[in-house]
Amino acid sequence: MPLHEPVLVADVTTELPTEGMLYLELSQRTQEALNDIPFSHVAQRFYDVMSAKIAQLEPHRADMARLFANAMQTEALHGVFAQDAMTQAFVDVVERSTDAPSRPEDVDGLAHLLYALYLLTVLFWLYDRTPQRTATAHLMDFTREMIRLLRPMMIMPMFAKALTKVSAIVTMLFRLPQ
Repeated sequence: MPLHEPVLVADVTTELPTEGMLYLELSQRTQEALNDIPFSHVAQRFYDVMSAKIAQLEPHRADMARLFANAMQTEALHGVFAQDAMTQAFVDVVERSTDAPSRPEDVDGLAHLLYALYLLTVLFWLYDRTPQRTATAHLMDFTREMIRLLRPMMIMPMFAKALTKVSAIVTMLFRLPQ
């Protein structure tokens, strides 16, 4: 079943709030720091990027909470995620992995999936009240294990088709560049 482009009901041309500008700046710094992430498989590289990103965001936790709260309200949609340098960061994570997919559409699909996992992990981290954000650390460990288990399945046509569908959904939700 093909996915149809949704009708946009919010104006994303409004000016970004201060938190949005901070988020974009931090995303750009993460993109620039990718060269320091060790060459490894997709799951490990994702884990390494997420570990660095959470550490980077920690001093700005209150700002990120405000940003995510505002972004989740359609009347206050600022389009920050559509401009996010992290989208390209996850393409780089996948392309520079030891187990990178050979087909460009699979690279893009996996990168979009990782981007969605990234945003969900940040949202989880924002709600994490455990000491030293232990729950987030466990989630990141689990995510790394699951990506490592699922990555070989990408050669199966049904899995690749599902990944393409998930990628289309994530693209629509966050208005990622295509």
